[in-house]
Amino acid sequence: MALYGRKVIQLSVDTELGADQTALAEYQRRRELLHGIRAIVSRHQLPVTWGMGGPDASSLQEMTGGISQLDEIALQADSAWCGAHAKRSLFLHELTSRLDSAADAGETITTLLLGNNGIPDCWDVMVRRGIRAIGVIGSSHPTFRNGGEKPQQVRFGLWRFPTHLVLPYRQVARFRWTSPRPCRTLIKLANEQSRLVRIAIRISDMVGMPGSERGLDRMLEHVAVARDQAGFTVETLSDSTQRAMTENIGRPSRSLLKEAA
Repeated sequence: MALYGRKVIQLSVDTELGADQTALAEYQRRRELLHGIRAIVSRHQLPVTWGMGGPDASSLQEMTGGISQLDEIALQADSAWCGAHAKRSLFLHELTSRLDSAADAGETITTLLLGNNGIPDCWDVMVRRGIRAIGVIGSSHPTFRNGGEKPQQVRFGLWRFPTHLVLPYRQVARFRWTSPRPCRTLIKLANEQSRLVRIAIRISDMVGMPGSERGLDRMLEHVAVARDQAGFTVETLSDSTQRAMTENIGRPSRSLLKEAA
């Protein structure tokens, strides 16, 4: 099966580009950090899913000017309109507005990145608007000892991808966040179990942290080594979803569209 029994690493970055900003100085620091991260992933030749809060023409031009053709632009949801208790009408309005802005700028978005506020019960709305994959924040601890979370096909054929490691990982108190050990542990376990893992990078949490770019470079070097020496595939969420759909995992697409209609 396309998403099971394969060694895959997904990388996503919450850029917050296009999102409402309250402090210009902090926004500028995030932009500078984003440029540094883009240089790191480019050096290691790693495809990334880049999450944007408001992908309009201006922010998309800034973002797409420095990324690879193998990368993906995703919509980074805001807890103000997307969460377990979000009103359906509000979710539909905000989702449609953001996807339409991206489409007007020539960008088709099929992936939605969510925080830890839960998933709204609006699966049909997502599918109608072209969303095929959602990435959610899960455990920040790199372990599968008790089974862990796996990708799963949810309602209307949407694929849900959990997060296995969040950077910076402040929750792992015994490690400096710049230590690559938790990342190495995650890759080791994924290699032993031949499975997909997702690593999420949150720029807003990295701002002001000493050695942030250097630490991230060390971690992503382990991802590149896993790809080059251990047979891992590094791909975006949309690529994983497309692979699953192509190999006809789960229900056939015609029944999904009929159910969503």
